[in-house]
Amino acid sequence: MAWGFECDSGWFDIIDILCHEIQHHIDWKYKDLPDEERELIQVVADQVKEKYGTLRFYYHGGDEAVEGMVSMAESMTHRTCENCGCPGEPRGGGWIKTLCGNCDDERKTKLGIIRCD
Repeated sequence: MAWGFECDSGWFDIIDILCHEIQHHIDWKYKDLPDEERELIQVVADQVKEKYGTLRFYYHGGDEAVEGMVSMAESMTHRTCENCGCPGEPRGGGWIKTLCGNCDDERKTKLGIIRCD
């Protein structure tokens, strides 16, 4: 994966669970194949990033079940803070990030939108 992970750590648990479930599905579905043949049908992540406030998980391989798992994980990030993993919502005008109230206040303070006195 040339670009690595282009999102903050608040979504890492979702990505970790997604990858675990994909691997479990592949292992179960192809359990009767020899190991060397099973390696040929692995799901491979091409790019994992944030776009428009939600996760984008680009990959090749897999089946409809994997497609459903990826879709579910991507939709979960629409309500999960990208910074800390707490419940969040899409915020910002222009560049959209899904953040909780505390992380959004921190972002605004850093940008000078909220003044700390």
